[in-house]
Amino acid sequence: MKLNNIQVTSIGDSQISSAGMLLAEAFFADPLNQYVFPDPGERRRVLSWYFAASVREGALLRAVYSTGEPIKGVAVWAPPGFHERTIERAKQSNLDQMQRQFGTQAYQRFTCVINHLARFSSQIIPPAHWYLSLIGVSPSCQGQGIGGALLAPVLQQADMEGTFCALETFEEKNLSFYQHHGFQVVVTTIEPQSQLRFWTMRRSPRTSS
Repeated sequence: MKLNNIQVTSIGDSQISSAGMLLAEAFFADPLNQYVFPDPGERRRVLSWYFAASVREGALLRAVYSTGEPIKGVAVWAPPGFHERTIERAKQSNLDQMQRQFGTQAYQRFTCVINHLARFSSQIIPPAHWYLSLIGVSPSCQGQGIGGALLAPVLQQADMEGTFCALETFEEKNLSFYQHHGFQVVVTTIEPQSQLRFWTMRRSPRTSS
């Protein structure tokens, strides 16, 4: 798929490691990641591993989109009906090693926040929806329309299916980007343990008139 001269395709196996490093760079200063991994060196190491494993899991579901080489951006989705991680998929992606890679305390901090977010989402997002797990663009390539191009394949599919999309963000500066692509804020609150503010956003399917 080509949008605004930006070629977007399903990610290839050879891109997974690079995608993990790109996402680690893009999300290095994210408030959640700073909270989970206060030490910058540890944060960089674990995020590179975690995001590569997350991309690998998304690739198993054929729900990861990236640019061509060199990789400039990546979007990881969970399709409707595939939000719950299975034991088999965790093993195939290496995400069954999360607690060991994170360390006990960081893992507890992470899961506490994520579980809190999930409780809110389950109340306001229809069960059958596309969930945007991750989207990142290399800092040197931002502002070129890559993020919108990465979203386009799934947003178009969701419109054709009549399916909602959803995401969460801990960065207020991201809201206008997502709103431009049809997402609306449905929850704004603070996770009590971390005191992190987050926004849950939902996108209704668009119908052609």
